Amino acid sequence: MNKLFRGILVSLGLILVTNFVQAETELPVFKFFHGAECPHCQTEKKFLPVLQKMYPQVKIAEYEVWHNEENQALFEKTLSDLGKKVEGVPTNVIGDEVIVGFQKDKILRVAKKVYGEPELDLETAKNTANSTKSNKKKYIFGGILLLIVGGVLFTFKKDNSTKK
Repeated sequence: MNKLFRGILVSLGLILVTNFVQAETELPVFKFFHGAECPHCQTEKKFLPVLQKMYPQVKIAEYEVWHNEENQALFEKTLSDLGKKVEGVPTNVIGDEVIVGFQKDKILRVAKKVYGEPELDLETAKNTANSTKSNKKKYIFGGILLLIVGGVLFTFKKDNSTKK
């Protein structure tokens, strides 16, 4: 009984230590500062789902800074805290690394340095991200088609029932 009790205590201790270590090693948020009408920002926004597929454990936070004063202030403070000045958008902050402009290769290199090995390689992530978008379009199209057909059938049934 005494050995069982000690075993349970050791197990609980290991679980608590593991959870504490995991909480302490939480990954830095990927911060994406962008402007709504910026074409380079729009290009990077299309890439972010691919990055998210590669690193599903990473939180990506997007901040529009041209039309949102709070986000602009956060942008300036974030860069100031890192000893940098605002140069333009898009700007990515990964840990203490700042990447100005959409530089896919540099983003991938820094992401690997900060977050470790990706769960998916770039090509697989691209294919997975694109198939997800494709599936969403199919569901939307299917839903619209279902509404139209349902509306026509309902109208047809209603017209037939009033003619009797």
